[in-house]
Amino acid sequence: MSLYKQLWISLILLMIASFIGSFYFSCISAKNYLEEQLSVKNIDNATTLALSLSSSPQDSLTMELFVNSQFDLGHYQFISLVDSQGQIIAVQYDDRDYREAPVWLTTLFPINIKPGIANVSNGWQQVATLTLSSHVRFAYKQLWINVKQLFYYFSLITLTFGVLGSVTLRWLTKPLQQAVSQANAIGNKRFVTTKEPRTLEFRAVIRSLNKLSAHVQNMLEDESSKLENHIQKTQRDEVTGLYNREPLLGHLTSLLNKQDEYAHGALILVRIIDLLVLNQKEGRQEIDLLLSRFGITLTEVCASHSSNGLTGRLNGSDFLVVLPACDDAAESAGREIYEKLLTVCRECGLGHAKLLASSTAYYADEDTSKILTRLDNGLQNAAYKETPSCIFIDAQVPTPPHVKQHDWRQYLNTALSKCLFNMQLVPVYSVQKALIHWEASLQLLDEQGSYIQASAFMPHVSRLGLSTQLDYRVVEMAIDHIKKNAIPLAIHLSASTLTNPPLMGKISALIQQNSQLSHYLSIQFSEHGVCQNIDGLRAFCQLLAPYKCKVGIAHAGQEIKHIGKVHDLGLHYVKIDQTFIQNINDTPAHQVYLRGFCSILHSIGLQAIAMGVSHIDEWEALVHLGIDGGSGKHFVDSPGGNED
Repeated sequence: MSLYKQLWISLILLMIASFIGSFYFSCISAKNYLEEQLSVKNIDNATTLALSLSSSPQDSLTMELFVNSQFDLGHYQFISLVDSQGQIIAVQYDDRDYREAPVWLTTLFPINIKPGIANVSNGWQQVATLTLSSHVRFAYKQLWINVKQLFYYFSLITLTFGVLGSVTLRWLTKPLQQAVSQANAIGNKRFVTTKEPRTLEFRAVIRSLNKLSAHVQNMLEDESSKLENHIQKTQRDEVTGLYNREPLLGHLTSLLNKQDEYAHGALILVRIIDLLVLNQKEGRQEIDLLLSRFGITLTEVCASHSSNGLTGRLNGSDFLVVLPACDDAAESAGREIYEKLLTVCRECGLGHAKLLASSTAYYADEDTSKILTRLDNGLQNAAYKETPSCIFIDAQVPTPPHVKQHDWRQYLNTALSKCLFNMQLVPVYSVQKALIHWEASLQLLDEQGSYIQASAFMPHVSRLGLSTQLDYRVVEMAIDHIKKNAIPLAIHLSASTLTNPPLMGKISALIQQNSQLSHYLSIQFSEHGVCQNIDGLRAFCQLLAPYKCKVGIAHAGQEIKHIGKVHDLGLHYVKIDQTFIQNINDTPAHQVYLRGFCSILHSIGLQAIAMGVSHIDEWEALVHLGIDGGSGKHFVDSPGGNED
């Protein structure tokens, strides 16, 4: 039973008890008062009438007429006049039932009044005795009026204090509701913290819950820090601090397989000529210092061009820089890196060291080995030049043939206005071989009726600032698709949505209009975009909280150090990037990392889903490591994750 019901019941019972007590004592007091007053009135009336009879003719007829007239004029219950010999001269009695008060009231509180008695005399001689009594119906009427007024007053007081008590209780129990909400969130593995209330008792509860949440957050940060240190040690070169060959090429392959605005970019390959000879001539310590400075410089240049750029050491003398979404700056970035590394050589007293560099652009669905071959050929061409420098290798942009002659802005604006998009669905299965949802990737309809993959047009959408318009269109398409098919559907929105409160409001309003279908819809953002806009994601999750729409993170794993910041957002799942999934069965370092990552996700109530599972050996290893679901070629070829 709620506190409000208990308050009302307690108040009503208290007021009933108070009313009964007040009713009883009030009625007793009124009854005694009325009896006393009516008795005095009877005596006064009897005395007055007796005096009138004494001064008037005293024959029986005259006195009888006088008594009858007084009875008719006054409000008497009875009047009797008896002569000195005991003979009745006149008597009048009113025995009518007036119903001035309920029977139960007259029964509980009978009013007994003493009649008034007076002598009628003629001089000093007594002629008759007059006895009368006023009617009690008026007394009962007044008593009943008092009872009703008392009831109304108590009812009004009960209602007034009940309302005031409810308002006061609601104000006083706000911290309790806060504690309940926080406890429910913790029960759902969302370890939120809330402001401590002023009420001492509630403050102790909230403080304990906050302490628990802070402890869990610290635990998450510690665990994620350990995992990050582990992956850093296994993936990073000790001298330069850059990625080693295998993890860097794994990230590059993942980028080439994406269907978003990062599915294109720039690659710069730098080589130190005759590093072994330099090492023997200058000494290992000097060369290690040079390589360390190379790592710092490459990291700084990479960060200045792309917020999610990557740089690594492919072997002893080769360095590779990956700049997503910077394909149009490949040549200038390559030249900048080349010049800065030459400057580092001069600053380290190794101005005689020779460098070669080649740069090119990469695009989605290209082969990693072919891109590296293209860069290596560029280095060879640079080596043949009299003055070694940076070579730019032009790569053919994979523009659909029917779009070349069109302006992309006009083409995409038309597509957005006419909704010339299609959703290509791929399944995501759980380890129990049950469908989690269908993941949608966009396709654009060209003039010939065929579809252009997202990797071909998404870079232009991002470059032209049309991401927010496309995101809203994608939500509309998803809801329309769910209306027709009633299937669980996951869509990917750009990070620009998280920085656009009006758009988030429009998306929330659209989902609210179709709230009966919202439980079918899942919305996900890339990890890189989420880590840069955590406050935006928090606001978006709060907007969608009243509905059953799911929110998740995709392409996760690179920013594990930020996982502690999203534990209280109300997310539902995290999709781990295929960089960590490829050949997981043969990569012990990734196995340790993934097992710890899944454990952290499970501790805060999130599903861990693998992206890009390509074969059964990977899937079996992932299941053993604690993964909850997966998507990729393996599930397309064998639905549900079966071998056959």
